[in-house]
Amino acid sequence: MKKLYMALALALVAVSAGAANLKFYLGDKDIAQGSTVGYSEYEWVEEFEPGVWDIMMKPKIYLESDFFTNTVTITATCTSGHKIQMCCGGQCMSGETVTKSDLTLRQGVKFDLEFDYMNMEYEGEQPPVVTTVIEAVDGAGTPVSFTIVMGPEGASIENAEIAADQVRYTAAGIEYDVTSACSFSLYSLIGTQVMSATLEGRGTLSVAGLPKGVYVYTLDGKAGKVLVK
Repeated sequence: MKKLYMALALALVAVSAGAANLKFYLGDKDIAQGSTVGYSEYEWVEEFEPGVWDIMMKPKIYLESDFFTNTVTITATCTSGHKIQMCCGGQCMSGETVTKSDLTLRQGVKFDLEFDYMNMEYEGEQPPVVTTVIEAVDGAGTPVSFTIVMGPEGASIENAEIAADQVRYTAAGIEYDVTSACSFSLYSLIGTQVMSATLEGRGTLSVAGLPKGVYVYTLDGKAGKVLVK
């Protein structure tokens, strides 16, 4: 019996000393280890004077562990030279590189990195492309990482097939994939309707003649934004 208890005790020590297996998510989609994902949605984006932008991008990035741990370190490094921010664990930290240490994750519970990029006075012909490598490790375990490309070029990165009832900008125009016939309208940021159509199936709408910039669309009551380049 003593040998049995000793074996159990040693097994528990081995489990507690081991490192958790970690997995990243973008929204509800898991991210493959070492992959690159795109993100082209904005909390807000406005060119409040020519060449000067007010921008915020806040992708929902989560980290999940296969058992309880309180020794996780997450590092976000912006390789494009922009200032990013992470607020997970309580205190917001910003810079080109941000590290948060000794974070607590519970088994099977997605941990929000509270990651974002914000610039109230970005200068450029269009919003920036913000590229960031995000890595996580539990103690002395094996790190997991991925790269996220945010901004105009994010839309060109194929994370997966276009989700049903969604639209996005491509070099060919506004591409859509809808499960049933629906009404589509496109508006400028000042509220002027510049396009309307009934969409069905999968296809592409021409944007020839439209000025470059951010547009708001409605798709049978759902709203979103696209950046026309």
